Amino acid sequence: MVTDENEACRVKDYLKAVLLGMFSCRKWDGNYTANGSILIRKQGDLVLYHVIKDDILKDYLFYNTKLDTPSSTRHRFGNVYKEGNQSLIKLNLQIRFI
Repeated sequence: MVTDENEACRVKDYLKAVLLGMFSCRKWDGNYTANGSILIRKQGDLVLYHVIKDDILKDYLFYNTKLDTPSSTRHRFGNVYKEGNQSLIKLNLQIRFI
């Protein structure tokens, strides 16, 4: 649960980045691979998004998605492991529409 405006802003920025170009297979450079317009049909409230109305898209994603994780025991997510001299944590996060 997001408890303050700063956290909500960070989550909204993250959701937008994932939608428009952040991929787990490469380091995020801050650039979006998609820009322009997005149209959501059927049961979604967002009918049209344009880069000028950034807050509308972020609010839509924030209120219509949830962060979820698969089974942590089966895939050992959340465990600390060593790779060379570095201690790493294996993470997995899924974003689902509600």
